[in-house]
Amino acid sequence: TRRCSALMAKVAWRRRLTVAAVSTCMGWSPFADMQQTVVVPATVRPTDVLHLTAPYEARLIDQTAQAGDIVAAGQTVCRFDTTDLQLQLAERLADSETAAIEAQQALAIGDVQTANLAEARRAVALAQAATLEQRIDSAVVVAPFRGRILRGDLETRVGQTLPQGEPLFELSPIEQSAKLRLDVPEEYALDLAQGA
Repeated sequence: TRRCSALMAKVAWRRRLTVAAVSTCMGWSPFADMQQTVVVPATVRPTDVLHLTAPYEARLIDQTAQAGDIVAAGQTVCRFDTTDLQLQLAERLADSETAAIEAQQALAIGDVQTANLAEARRAVALAQAATLEQRIDSAVVVAPFRGRILRGDLETRVGQTLPQGEPLFELSPIEQSAKLRLDVPEEYALDLAQGA
């Protein structure tokens, strides 16, 4: 009987302790400020992104910037080969000079019609030369503003011919706002409030 009494006393003591703990928790919970932290995947994207592309089909010869770099306005980020364009430009300028000489010779003998045709050929050659000069200038791709390169690593593509419009870099201004996308599970979505 003593053993039974001692065993009952231990069980009673455990019951009292359990009841006290549960009562304390129940009394504290309505007044407690319970905060829950939920870790969710997030993506930060700038609001403005400029895509730099290949100006025309050409061979990439140099890359001077890559993803993660901060570039200044006007800084070169890559260059394309202009050898063929330089040759074509020299030909067009030579055609222009030849046409100018023919026009002068035709005017010297009074052949106005031939002089006009030569002047027209000269004008066409100069227009083609201007177009080629613009393409040569655009072969050097520069950053239009100070920003950070988000994407773009052309190191493995140096020496390859890239088609016109091929994406080269994504550039974002340094001083700008960003968008934050949080992928919150549905079971937590109802507990979120605007501004949280």
